[in-house]
Amino acid sequence: MQRTDHVSVKGPDSIRRVLLKQLRSVVDKSPSKDYLLSVISDTQIMIESLPLASGEYGAVSNRLRNARRYLRSDEQGAATYELRLLMGDLREVTAAKRNSDQREAEFPEKSGGTPHGPAER
Repeated sequence: MQRTDHVSVKGPDSIRRVLLKQLRSVVDKSPSKDYLLSVISDTQIMIESLPLASGEYGAVSNRLRNARRYLRSDEQGAATYELRLLMGDLREVTAAKRNSDQREAEFPEKSGGTPHGPAER
């Protein structure tokens, strides 16, 4: 397995894609405990760089904390399950963000812009 060290990503969408790809590769395989711990650390760093609402950040941070605790108790299956749930949480956040962006594009006047671009001030 390959870690995502030294991956250059630009913007939240790129970070989400790399993050989901990394999590998917972990939950589909049975990696070692040490590798899972390194993935959790990498995931925490990437999550901290995402523009998440407080509740979203709290939920995904709890998933990571739970996964880390399960690993320390030698419960790899439970840790992997938490990472699978985290993946679902991130997909929901991404879908909600995409829907919000789409609404803003369709109705820019509600977000302070005009149909032809942002409002001038």
